[in-house]
Amino acid sequence: MGTTRLQSVGVSCQTRHQLEHFVRDVKKPDIELTPGMFDWLICPPASLVKLLASGIPVFEAGEIMAVNGRAYWPRFDLYFWHGFTLPAKPGRRLDIAGTFAAMRLKFELQRKKFRQVDPCTTLFVFSNSQNNLATEVYRSGHPALQIGKDAVDAMEEALGRYFGHKCRTLLVTNHSRASADALEDARVAVITTDNSEWKGDSAGWKIALGSALASDRQA
Repeated sequence: MGTTRLQSVGVSCQTRHQLEHFVRDVKKPDIELTPGMFDWLICPPASLVKLLASGIPVFEAGEIMAVNGRAYWPRFDLYFWHGFTLPAKPGRRLDIAGTFAAMRLKFELQRKKFRQVDPCTTLFVFSNSQNNLATEVYRSGHPALQIGKDAVDAMEEALGRYFGHKCRTLLVTNHSRASADALEDARVAVITTDNSEWKGDSAGWKIALGSALASDRQA
């Protein structure tokens, strides 16, 4: 078996953070992290499915709006959680108009790179275990906070259609954020709910990713 590349496809920043932590921790030459366009977005499964089905279009002027101090794309129900900002004291400030051209160019380049991802060597990972999804991003009842097997199926199928090849996916979640049928699915890993705002349980992630990669190598 050759190199496996780990690629985040949402739902939130925790996925990219934990993939990076895992690759750095295990230090295996045949496991790599592929930085991607979904790393720092808030992109629920339904948003990714719709985005892929649309060919990942580039946002147009006037499409991005400010919602709760973040840049939001209502057409696809996704947030550029750290995007469209400029340095400020303290931290950063949202400036959609002032950063639009640069963000659009960045998105175009990221889209091009994502299209070049090799689905044969990639494990597409998404998670909804980030604690502040329920406090800062969504209200109770949003589908991102309760993912079912149908959403996992839809994600995998959408990726397969986009790349023209069957794709391997892994959902990392916890017991309170997945339906019973999802919890029984082999493509779903359950981790313990931690106390962090967004980073997640690194020990649980390590087990989840290690098990998924071991299963790949046995297949």
